[in-house]
Amino acid sequence: MAMVITRPDAPAGRGRTLTPSPVKEKAHQLGIPVATPDTRTELKSIITSISPDLIIVVAYGMIFPRSIVDRFFCMNIHGSLLPLYRGASPIHSAILCGDIETGITLIRMNQKMDAGDMIMSDTIKLDPNETFDSIHDRLAQLSSTLCNDFINQFKDSALHLIPQNHDQATYCHKLNSKDYELQPQMTATDCLNRIRAFSPAPGAYVMANSRRIKILKATIQDNQLLPLIVRPEGRGDMTYPAYLLGNPPLF
Repeated sequence: MAMVITRPDAPAGRGRTLTPSPVKEKAHQLGIPVATPDTRTELKSIITSISPDLIIVVAYGMIFPRSIVDRFFCMNIHGSLLPLYRGASPIHSAILCGDIETGITLIRMNQKMDAGDMIMSDTIKLDPNETFDSIHDRLAQLSSTLCNDFINQFKDSALHLIPQNHDQATYCHKLNSKDYELQPQMTATDCLNRIRAFSPAPGAYVMANSRRIKILKATIQDNQLLPLIVRPEGRGDMTYPAYLLGNPPLF
């Protein structure tokens, strides 16, 4: 029996109407049963009741109970080349650090965060001007390919698990609004990487005249950061020259 488990319906839009996740909507289109547990106890009960041969986990916010991880084969798709960037923001972190490559790692889950044995991985090269959205979409496609390869190997009992080198592990935290702010002490390269990591949403920003000015696209010219597309608070996107017609320079 196949089943999709995703987050419960959440308020969305101005009317705060309860709205299903895109995963739930797609599962319904495909005729796959869906469960939306609110608690770990409910999650454990659902999984135990169907007793799956395999559990595939992608960006699921709830921590699995140890009894489930120990009893069933749980495979997690992680958006980095583990053991680099264990944690909640691996794609953002690769961009922020100016990495020239990143990738996907499939691991068998254990009770420690992103520390399970590796099943397989693959790498993509990063363009120095590429933003989060395009990298995320390329990694999603790569995840699909790896997942299919994994399932075929799983059916054939041909898996070869590789322990991670925990001494080389690095960690990334859950992002908050202060992470999006460009600080005066940052280099032009650091600022550009931050803009790339948070474009188009939520958007890296600077404060000017007590207003938040998001910078959605920029470049470096003569070792200085040059904004190209900005979004002043309460307004739409505009070119930086258009912004300068009635405002002082941001840098």
